[in-house]
Amino acid sequence: MLTFGFTHCLDTCPATLAKLARLAAGPDAQTPVEIAFVTVDPQRDSVTAMHRFVSRFSQPHVRVVGLTGTPDRIDAVERAYHVWAQRIPGRQPHGAYDVAHSAVVYFIDRNGVTRSVHDDDDSDAVLAAALREAGS
Repeated sequence: MLTFGFTHCLDTCPATLAKLARLAAGPDAQTPVEIAFVTVDPQRDSVTAMHRFVSRFSQPHVRVVGLTGTPDRIDAVERAYHVWAQRIPGRQPHGAYDVAHSAVVYFIDRNGVTRSVHDDDDSDAVLAAALREAGS
């Protein structure tokens, strides 16, 4: 699976990763699953920050990998996957900001073929079926 987000997210991003990891480690889990989490906030999401964030979601048979890079490289990945992201300035202390972004999950098989694309708020049943399809 491939999804996008950022480590300073307080709600959607951690909820999405927790949901995907739980489904991937479910009772039908027979093969290892990898979830790639690409940052939409490379200015704050260092390798260390990404590792700390994604390590909370790894489970037996589920490896969650955080991917970051230069802003230009992240922009290229966002374009390749048609992901929209925009920094939202706020009145938060120390220049803090939020990032609005597309909340999609790509289900990619072991041959690198995208089998389906879903919203992060699709039901567990829909996402579990997509996971099974991508694993077959």
